Amino acid sequence: MKLNVPRIFYVNQKTPKAGEGQMWRKVIKTLPRSHPVMNLYEYSVPEDIYEEHINEISADLSSPDIEGVYETQVPLLFRALVKLGCVTMVNRDFSKQMAGRETDTFDLENLEFRTLAQFSYLEPGSIKHLYLYHHVCGSKMLFGLFFPMAKKGTVFVVDTVRSDQMPNLNAMFNAERNVKVTKGADEAMLPEAGHKLDYTLEKDINQVYRNMQRMLSAYKDEKRGPTYIAVQSPLDFQHLISDMPGLGDFPLVPIHIADSETLYSVLDWQRVGCRRMLQHYMNIDVILHAMMEQCRYLHIPVGNLPKDITMSGCDIFFARHLNRHNHVLWCSPTERPDLGGKEADDNRIGIEVENLTTEINNSGAYSTVCVELDIASMAVDTIIESSHVNEQEGASAVSFDMMPQSSLEEMVQGQGAATMVTSYDETALCSAAFRILKSMVQSWVRDVTVHSNVFADNQIIHFYRWLRSPTALLYDPALRRTLHNMMKKVFMQLMGEFKRLGSNIVYANFNRVVLCTKKRRLLDALAYVEYITNSIKTKELFHLIEMSYEQCWEYLMWLDPANYGGIKGKLPSEAEVEKVAPEIIEDRNADSDEEEREVQDEELNRSDSEGEPEIEMNWNIMQFLPTAGACQTNFN
Repeated sequence: MKLNVPRIFYVNQKTPKAGEGQMWRKVIKTLPRSHPVMNLYEYSVPEDIYEEHINEISADLSSPDIEGVYETQVPLLFRALVKLGCVTMVNRDFSKQMAGRETDTFDLENLEFRTLAQFSYLEPGSIKHLYLYHHVCGSKMLFGLFFPMAKKGTVFVVDTVRSDQMPNLNAMFNAERNVKVTKGADEAMLPEAGHKLDYTLEKDINQVYRNMQRMLSAYKDEKRGPTYIAVQSPLDFQHLISDMPGLGDFPLVPIHIADSETLYSVLDWQRVGCRRMLQHYMNIDVILHAMMEQCRYLHIPVGNLPKDITMSGCDIFFARHLNRHNHVLWCSPTERPDLGGKEADDNRIGIEVENLTTEINNSGAYSTVCVELDIASMAVDTIIESSHVNEQEGASAVSFDMMPQSSLEEMVQGQGAATMVTSYDETALCSAAFRILKSMVQSWVRDVTVHSNVFADNQIIHFYRWLRSPTALLYDPALRRTLHNMMKKVFMQLMGEFKRLGSNIVYANFNRVVLCTKKRRLLDALAYVEYITNSIKTKELFHLIEMSYEQCWEYLMWLDPANYGGIKGKLPSEAEVEKVAPEIIEDRNADSDEEEREVQDEELNRSDSEGEPEIEMNWNIMQFLPTAGACQTNFN
């Protein structure tokens, strides 16, 4: 099947076009950074015509009458994945038009997106698979082509000399399978027992390609039904198909697992390589099952699963949300978003982003117990609770980082909030995109809380990494700065809560906080921290922030995150802390069980069997001392 994906882009003109065109139509959409919509036209040009006439098109679009040209940098594959997903259907008009005729070529507009509620995607047993393994270390190569249904496989060893040091592959297969079974692996998810494996030694790699071509064409002639090939190789599909054109007759699914480049740097490299390959083959069903589940959630074909799944997943989800809200995309392969040509004029875009770090640092010597907490999900909590952030500051009535929404009539006439650009900065101008971003995160949180979806949870974990990454297709520094400013407000509110509940902040950033608890006993300190973290989580503004124990110190000398030292305390189990926490909360002055708690405290403070305290020293300033007189080595 072939799919024609046209080059679609949007042209914003100052004067309206006369008549009607074959390749363009007038549309009403929201432009990136709230650029004013004058006369917006959507062009849909076949890619070959676009490539042929790109210079003339560029010359026409550089006239003074054109305000901007948008979506010229959207990859065609990305557009197809966003629009069609993993399940698609021919639309009714095209099916009536083609009634009684067969075709293997479709245009993008002939197909429609279908949800998994309507149709299932590649149910188990609906399609067979083969496994192709390939690994290279210098001049040594190993290929493996496995046919799970026929219970057979062939291994090709390529080296400068034909030295046969191969192990008994059938015995090695059975041994690796038995190891999996004894470890409790589900036998249904393992290759069947009794595989017949053989091997061939070659000096010429082209001979290997010819042999594999022959095997694949023989399999195709057997007509076993729909089959895809799971390919694990350091080469991309284009290189593999150019070497083995027969691979192009099968759908290919990439397995993004890479073996070490020094794997074959041993004397018995053939045995080591074969064992590693068979271990991968044992796991292939589990990996493919997990990939299918991931694809069903992301709604993309399994053959297009990218290497960094969560990053690409965020781009695809966000692009679909933007399309649903009638918003033009700003996809760009660089760190500058596509703003219709204006991004080249704005040199501020990347400057302010570089120094987006927020931290509190109070150096000193702390003689009471200090506890380090790990903070997670602050970005997600901030975007979900963004409507409450300004209310907490008492600024709900007037806010200069959000723009009033334009009515439909104002958008059609090119008026409204978007034209008052001078009143607002970039963070306000991307407020429409921020609202769409918030709806995307809310849908993930709903999937996690209602359906316990692990893939949605994965997207949430990597959300802030995606938003900060200049390699993301939909990266926008203004969106990043908008969220960062809000996170800063939430962060300061969180620090205020810690102080209000009696703690001193030693050090804090968006990912961790070191608290001085003012408690002398470890158990008291940890019970107190348990109490204040639970108290903070009850507040609506912080209810999605995860706080967990990392480590604690009985005595801490702190200069900054790279320079500190102290006596570490032994972290007890959470059960012990929870047992003591109610006593701390109900009656802090109660001393009826003082003796018993003193005994507990003595046991807790004993770091090891000898009773030696564990001293941790991390001083980066040591590197800058003179080496004379062993200053550096004796510093600690």
